[in-house]
This record gives sequence, C-alpha cells and structure tokens, in this order.
Amino acid sequence: MASGKQPEGMTVNILPSWINHPPSHILLDAEPLLAFVVGSFDRSRLGTESSEKFEPADFDILENLARHFQLVCTPNILTEVNDWLGHFGYIRAELRAMFASKIPEMLEYYTPSLELSSGLKFIDVGLSDSSILFTARKLNALVITTDGRLIPHLYSANIAALLFSQLKNYYAART
Repeated sequence: MASGKQPEGMTVNILPSWINHPPSHILLDAEPLLAFVVGSFDRSRLGTESSEKFEPADFDILENLARHFQLVCTPNILTEVNDWLGHFGYIRAELRAMFASKIPEMLEYYTPSLELSSGLKFIDVGLSDSSILFTARKLNALVITTDGRLIPHLYSANIAALLFSQLKNYYAART
C-alpha cells in the first residue's frame, strides 16, 4: 500500500491500544530504519555489525508497520543510516542498493537546518533529533526509536512515540 496505507480499524492489531490517536505516518528513527533496510536485504544479518541491537524476528515488526503505514523520514535520518551502512564491509554495496530501493517508498520531509536549530529543543537534542520532533509534529507521525533520551522530549512535545523495545514487547505479548 502506498500513501494513506492505514485501512480503517487496522491500528488495533498493529499498535498498542494505548496509542490514543491513530497516526497518519510512522517515523522510524535511524536505528530502526537501519534494521528495516538490513532486514529487507537479509534478515539473518540483523544482530551483526551495525545492527546488533536487533534480531531477525524484529524485522517482522518493522515490515508490518511499513505494510500498514506510510513511513516518513528526514534527510538527517537517511544520512545516519547511509553512514552506518558503510560499516558493513563487503556487503556495503548490496545494502546501499537495498537502501536506495526503500527510499522511494518513504515520504522524505525536509526542514532547513536554520529552522531546526532555532527550535527550543535543539540545544538538548541536536539536529537529527530536532528534525524528528519537527517532522513528527507536522505530519502526526508516531516515532519509533531506540533512543531513551529522545522519548521524554517527544512526550513533552505531545508527540506519540514508542521505544522499539516497547513495540517488541507488545508484539511478543500478542503471540
């Protein structure tokens, strides 16, 4: 499904019920997006090298989100993922080819760095995380991250967010 992927009533099965308002988009922070790209290439590569925080089964969760929601990203996140892909040695080219094939499937939302750096949270979270805050608020996106330091900033800005571990626990409890 392309833009506007979320069919009526699908949120109940995909996201925890305590997500009060169904998001229109899912914004994967850099590490979950890296896991999505690596898993799309070869799920058995998850848990190795730069994707060591993830397991092959985690790809199923990320793939399920991508099937049901429009993924959104920022140029800052894409740059981080591209940099991490450079650490995969001999499969770097294949991973970057997979990454290139995933980019058109995402909505890339750009905010000038000047605007991001003038935001209230910039000093605390930096440029990439400021782009997440700004984009998630603007597009009503649910943020999926592994960054526990970012979560309080998202919550204080009234942005729906989950640590990937919370989402993983939710999926584990359903099975």
